[in-house]
Parts: sequence; structure tokens; C-alpha cells
Amino acid sequence: MVTEIFYTIIRDEDAPIYSVIANVTSNLREWVKIAVTDYYNNHYGKESSWPITFSIYNKENGLELGRFEVDLDMIPSFSVVEKEIN
Repeated sequence: MVTEIFYTIIRDEDAPIYSVIANVTSNLREWVKIAVTDYYNNHYGKESSWPITFSIYNKENGLELGRFEVDLDMIPSFSVVEKEIN
């Protein structure tokens, strides 16, 4: 089912309401994961201080369905350069 998910960040009083369209079930935790991914990739999530509390809505300025604190897990990345053996 294609759904428009509305969410905001609780820490900011004047935070905008963001939305993302996704093909999801009615599982609210799945909605949160999609909202978090959208925020991270498209709305300053990379520069944000985590954990962040997200509020999920059924429509823009609609009923709040839930609040979720989300922390960012850092995945290490390595680069390898071969060196000469003396």
C-alpha cells in the first residue's frame, strides 16, 4: 500500500512537518524507519545530534500516532592501501 508518512522532530518547537511517500504496511515501526531514513538522507540528519525523538502523524497536522526515540548506529568503514615491504 502506498502511504504518505508525515513526521516531525520533537526537539525543535518550530520543526517543520516532513513527509515521505512509501510502499508500506500499517506497521508503525516500519513507518518510523522510513521517516528516519528520509530525515537522515534529505533533511540534515547527517549533521544532527542523535538520539532524536520522531513524532509520526496520520496526515499533515493530523492525529499523532506515536513518538519514537531513535539513535544512530555508526557502521565503521575502512579503506586499504597496500604498502611496500622493505
